[in-house]
Amino acid sequence: PMSILKVDTINEKTSGNGVAIPGHVIQTVQFTRLGVSGSTAPGGAVNATSSTYVDIMSKAITTKVANSKILVSMRCVGYVSSGNGTIRGASKIFRNSTLIGGDPYAWYGANATMHTHSLSFLDAPSVAAGTTLTYKMQGNSGTGTVVYLYTDGGGGAFNDITLMEIAQ
Repeated sequence: PMSILKVDTINEKTSGNGVAIPGHVIQTVQFTRLGVSGSTAPGGAVNATSSTYVDIMSKAITTKVANSKILVSMRCVGYVSSGNGTIRGASKIFRNSTLIGGDPYAWYGANATMHTHSLSFLDAPSVAAGTTLTYKMQGNSGTGTVVYLYTDGGGGAFNDITLMEIAQ
C-alpha cells in the first residue's frame, strides 16, 4: 500500500537551521536590468574598449545551509559600437575574487550589431551557512568598443543574473 503525507506547515526543529530538502531550491535572488541605450541613460552602460576586462554586473547571495550548490545563470547584451572588421567579446565569471569560468571567445560581431551572451552553470562553493557569495561578470572587447548592458531604442534587451541555492 502507498502512504500519503499531507501537511499545511513544516517548521524547523531547531531555530535557525531552516528546512532543506536535498535537490530542492532553497532561495532565489536576481539582478535584472533592462539594457540602457548609451552611457548617459539611467544606470549607465558599461563600455569595454580593449582586451582589458571591465566589471559588467554582479549579484550577492547569502547561503542558508552549509554545502549547498548555487545554480548561476547570466545573460548580457553587448553592442559593437566601433571597430574595424569583426570584434571579439569575451567574459569572465567570478565567485568573490576567484575566477570560476568564462569564455575568451564568447561571440564575434561586426560594427553596429547587438549580441546576447548567456551562460549557466552549477557552482559547488563548499561554504558554511550564512556565507555571502558575490557572482560577477566581466567583459572586454578585444579591439574596438563594446557597450555592455545595452538595448535598442525599443527597450527589448534584458541583462540579468539569477542565483539559486540548491540543498544537497
